[in-house]
Amino acid sequence: MKSNAIQLIQLNAATNLLIKLGIPFDLFFLPGTRRQAAVAELVIFINPTTTIDFTISLETGGPVLGLE
Repeated sequence: MKSNAIQLIQLNAATNLLIKLGIPFDLFFLPGTRRQAAVAELVIFINPTTTIDFTISLETGGPVLGLE
């Protein structure tokens, strides 16, 4: 199984759990370009001023340095 598939399975499991527990979140997908890898970003809202952000690279290569 490719690492991309594992990452997507884990992302799907995380979103399913967040929905089941009623925890608010945003999920963004940014398609890749020649300069940046495709990424998914999961933002979990803890309270009005606190969030937890996860950025998951969906392509092999170096880390994503910035999101636009």
